[in-house]
Amino acid sequence: MALNLNEQVSAALQRSRVILITFPAHYPLDALAAATATALALRRIGKTVDIACDGYVARPQYGFLPSADIRPGIPPLQQLLINVALHGIGVDQFSYDVKDDVLTVFLTPKAGVIPSTAVSAKASDFRYDLIVTVNAADLASLGTVYSSHREFFERTPILNIDYHPSNEHYGQVNVVDLTAAAAAEVVYELLPTLGVPLPPDREISTALLAGLIDATKSFRSNRVTAKTLRIASSLVDAGANREGIIRALYQSHSIAALKLWGRTLARLHASPDGRLVWASVTPADFLEAEATLADLPGLTDALLGYLPNAEVAVLLAQQNGQTTVRLTSLRHLNALQLSRQFPATGDRRSVSWTAAGPTLPDIEREVIAAVQTNLTELIR
Repeated sequence: MALNLNEQVSAALQRSRVILITFPAHYPLDALAAATATALALRRIGKTVDIACDGYVARPQYGFLPSADIRPGIPPLQQLLINVALHGIGVDQFSYDVKDDVLTVFLTPKAGVIPSTAVSAKASDFRYDLIVTVNAADLASLGTVYSSHREFFERTPILNIDYHPSNEHYGQVNVVDLTAAAAAEVVYELLPTLGVPLPPDREISTALLAGLIDATKSFRSNRVTAKTLRIASSLVDAGANREGIIRALYQSHSIAALKLWGRTLARLHASPDGRLVWASVTPADFLEAEATLADLPGLTDALLGYLPNAEVAVLLAQQNGQTTVRLTSLRHLNALQLSRQFPATGDRRSVSWTAAGPTLPDIEREVIAAVQTNLTELIR
């Protein structure tokens, strides 16, 4: 008899001992928060869990999240096992040397000779026996965590947790809830199956509430349902640090960031139908605002959140002779397709790349013309 989805999840967890959790390289807070909550839940039931995200660097504004010890990549996955059949002769001395990138092992028997035919080698099993992906519509969005370890992903069971309609159902077990408003909502409903009773503790509740607030833009998204609001209420009742989340996400911008946003918004442009909005940030803007590129994240999301017709936001920022382009889209439009003429990296919702051109206005004209053409084709 076939197992239902919850039974499949339980079976996968029962067979696993050491679990890897990963999420997209270009991640929203919802992905980070949902992955953190999942790790905390699995550790509560005695599993050994690592979290890895391609190039991960902790963001100070997310300091309210419980500590989860996230790695910027996957640690070595296997060991090389060297077996020597001694046949009772014993080992008197053992040593090794590394020279010119070659490892040489020296074994001295207590008696007799160890023939070369007595030596064999093989790779150990993988470090992890289950992979849990969170908020990843496809494996490519995981960056080098996937691309540098394809054999590991092909040979290890995957539990795929997501809510995007574009999810490719690449896992052996796919918990993809298209009615959810956030990955955090999917994880919340999965907690009892993971062995964690509802309501969860304060740490898990804080992580999940942060994911809900981020993914729904403070519950303004049209994906918010009565179920979403009930879950948020239960998380607050369970002790989630709502004040810390709101303060970090909406009340912690520096004076430099606000000055930079103000200068940028003064040059905001929009297509005739309002679907595409864009702005450029000049070296003088950074200088006058005493700001850096680190002060810009969040601006494209803000534009999409507050402009009723906006579906795609493009930000071009030039500093130290280099122009960085960031494109963010609403979930029904694929950012990778919108930027297909350029060397963009990212996922379906957000991409970025370094652009070349004689001047910032020239780059802006080229980028916006291409994106506008792509957008027209996608919505046709």
